[in-house]
Amino acid sequence: MGAGIEPRCVELLDTTCITAVNASLPPSVSPFPLKPHLFFKLSGSHTTIPAQQKSLVQVLRSSGGHDLRLARNDTEATQIWDIRKGLLYSLLAQFPGSDVIGTDVCVPVSRLAGLIEQYKVDQDRINEEIEVPQFGEKKVLTSLVLGHVGDGNFHSLMYGPPNSLDEC
Repeated sequence: MGAGIEPRCVELLDTTCITAVNASLPPSVSPFPLKPHLFFKLSGSHTTIPAQQKSLVQVLRSSGGHDLRLARNDTEATQIWDIRKGLLYSLLAQFPGSDVIGTDVCVPVSRLAGLIEQYKVDQDRINEEIEVPQFGEKKVLTSLVLGHVGDGNFHSLMYGPPNSLDEC
């Protein structure tokens, strides 16, 4: 990054992911605002991490970031990162019995935001066009985006009722 910050990991969770995360949080952890989130993991010595964290907070705030949740110690850092690591289980609980289509996309970081925006537009269009043939109803697909966005990699997942994604 231009500010000299070299995060070990940068993870994106969209609003659908945050909804699932909030539903599975222990009572001791306050829920996240319902909007996309970035999770950063910094690495280095005990002297470099606080300096990187301070710089990162300045960059995020100057870019419009707010509601920042910072780990104040190793226990909090592990707790926050475990939320991201446990996302799969949160999603399985949120969409029990659903069929899932998943992707793995890797693009130059400079193209990442535009591609994610286009994916969301396309998902909305697909959701409007697909019908359940035997019932004449609109299918309701739930789509989400999560990823290792620090290296230009993201995953898109579409959840639907059993046997509903065959034609997608």
